[in-house]
Amino acid sequence: MSAPQFQKATRQQVKLKIGVAGPSGAGKTLGALAMAHALAQGGKIAVIDTERGSASLYADRYQFDTLEIEPPYLSSKYLEAIAAAAEAGYVVVVVDSISHQWDGDGGILQRKEQADCVPGSNHFANWGPFTKEHNEFRSGLLNAPIHVVVTMRSKQAYQQSESGNKKKIEKLGLAPIQREGMEYEFTLVFDVQMDHRADASKDRTDLFTGKRTDLLDPKTGKRLLDWLGSAAPLAPKPAAPPQLTVTDGGKKPEGGTTGKVGPDTLLPFGKHKGVPMGGLTDEYLAHIVKLGAKLPDVWITAAQEELERRRFQRLDLEEADAEKEKPADSRPMTQADLLEGEGKPPVTLPAGLDQMPDALRSVDDDGLPF
Repeated sequence: MSAPQFQKATRQQVKLKIGVAGPSGAGKTLGALAMAHALAQGGKIAVIDTERGSASLYADRYQFDTLEIEPPYLSSKYLEAIAAAAEAGYVVVVVDSISHQWDGDGGILQRKEQADCVPGSNHFANWGPFTKEHNEFRSGLLNAPIHVVVTMRSKQAYQQSESGNKKKIEKLGLAPIQREGMEYEFTLVFDVQMDHRADASKDRTDLFTGKRTDLLDPKTGKRLLDWLGSAAPLAPKPAAPPQLTVTDGGKKPEGGTTGKVGPDTLLPFGKHKGVPMGGLTDEYLAHIVKLGAKLPDVWITAAQEELERRRFQRLDLEEADAEKEKPADSRPMTQADLLEGEGKPPVTLPAGLDQMPDALRSVDDDGLPF
């Protein structure tokens, strides 16, 4: 394998990823539109709306095109809409809001709760597919080739304050309604207060740290543009080098490509030539890793990733088996347990949910989980 190469760090004109969080009525949507208007510099703005058309209430102040997303709020709907905005040539996309993807109708938390209700399911193992889904959602936001401004609802609390002889109740915004730590992924996160001004809880630009900011002020957007303009132009990504194929002799040929190597990629060499990577035994995958310099890096890496994937899946299976083997009095009481104790048959589950435990424990013909 070739040694990693370091390069001199240079600040480049990246595509900004901005979060705007706050309680209901703080002005998240309007603030997001104001920043999008500044960043677009006359270009097209797209709004992905999950708030029942609330962004369109400001169509008399800013020009933009809108796409409304209806429940269920699947991550794939968001990602498809963002990709469509980039493909259509929009300069900025506003997502109002991403809280529904996590804690909305058909969002990740609701579907995870449904999976946990299946008798015999393992609550820890059930997180597997949802964690993968959320990671893909986060990656899609951060890697979008355009500026992205998202809003997030905040959990709300109230406090009583006194002004002179008068008491008043104030609404407070707490943590954003999204997966814990999501706010740290953005270039900039504004927490909007009920006076419609914002504090920067995360600021990689260092423009707004420790200052109360009016998101509607054109100067806010101009400061962001000036900061981007002072950086070096974004360098184009180098073309990916061709991936070499390997002959049966284990030698590297002069050229050729195999495309992306994954579990379904057919092995082009060795005694198992023509067998998918995911169908190889652990022992043969380990043999590929040990060959080292005799094979292209792409195959060594793919074999390592496949072994690691299987290791984690076996851990999930062991967790599930351990949960099943617990004495009845140490397992959480399920609906089926309660009904059985009363002499009643279990309630029939919705189509598909009763198949989930089997799917989590599927194995292929060689006894390997997939």
